[in-house]
This record gives sequence, C-alpha cells and structure tokens, in this order.
Amino acid sequence: MHFIRINYDGFDLDTVSWITPRLAVTNVHGAGRVFGEDGHYVINTAREVNTPCDYKLAVAPFRDQPADVRVALDTLARVIDEQIEKTTNSVVVHCFAGIERSVLTCVWYLCKYNSMSMDEAYKTVRKVRPVALDRREWARG
Repeated sequence: MHFIRINYDGFDLDTVSWITPRLAVTNVHGAGRVFGEDGHYVINTAREVNTPCDYKLAVAPFRDQPADVRVALDTLARVIDEQIEKTTNSVVVHCFAGIERSVLTCVWYLCKYNSMSMDEAYKTVRKVRPVALDRREWARG
C-alpha cells in the first residue's frame, strides 16, 4: 500500500511525536517505520487503513455515536495503560494523518490515567505535535 507523503503546515506528519517517554502519536508512515522494532507496541485507530499493528480499534466519529466513540477511547486507553504498566513497551498510536483520531486517543489516555484535564492533555500533545486538532466533541454525549 502506497500513500503520498504529507507535510501539514510545515510539520512532517511522518514524525513519531513522543508525548511521554513511552507514548507517541504519528501517522500511518511513522507507524510503519517503528512497527516490528523491539519495544514498540503499535495501535491503529483508523478504520480505512490496514497496516501492520499490534492492536486495531477504529475511532469512527462519523459512523458512530459519541457513546460508541467513548467506548472505543476507553478501550484504547486501557490497552495503552496495560502496555505501559505491565510491559517495557513504548506505545505508538496512529491514524491516517496523525492529527485527529490518534491524537484524541492519546489525549483520552492522558486524561483517564494521568489525571490531566482535556485542555492540559491537548496542550501536552501540541508541544510535540503542533498540528494536533482538538476533536473532543467527537466523544461528547
């Protein structure tokens, strides 16, 4: 599968952006670069791309209701937490572009397991991935 390499507002979306020492967000290309490397656990949150990954669960805001999006985000946050707490793996979360669904997934994890507010979590992500878009409304009920 081939995709066009995208730069977004001067930011290379292929960058693997480390939010914490063991949690990163990226796009489909960035995930492809780290998949299979020892110590990385790759999560795909994009329904439309079938890339090699360790875990896939789509965050599908346009097909699902907010409650369904929250269920998916809760599950993904739990998977991230299990990897971080029970293994030595670093977790890399991706969607197609690495600016919406994967970002929301990481933000959700930071809120649920690191006691951050949504504002604090988005600010933390944007420090390393300035193209991150705030999509918290996808999970509002």
